[in-house]
Amino acid sequence: MYLLSICIPSYNRASFLKRTLVSITSTHIFQKTSKVEIVISDNCSSDRTQEICSLFAEQYGEKIKYIRKQRNIFIKFGKALLSGSGEFRKLVMIHLL
Repeated sequence: MYLLSICIPSYNRASFLKRTLVSITSTHIFQKTSKVEIVISDNCSSDRTQEICSLFAEQYGEKIKYIRKQRNIFIKFGKALLSGSGEFRKLVMIHLL
């Protein structure tokens, strides 16, 4: 079990999601330990979200959990949090800047 689950709900924010994933996965604690996982809950995005998540999951294995809804419904933040397995869970919102 992980100590921390970083939970990211997403919908058509591929470029922002990629920057967020690069930032998190480049940290020492993510790369050198098994204490942190990233959970992405995708609300059926029509952009490159699925492709980006697949690349990160391929590189980091089980430390990246990608969940894609089959149809576009209101994003449920609780789903992202409940999908994490960490003792602590952090919800990360991706906003347009």
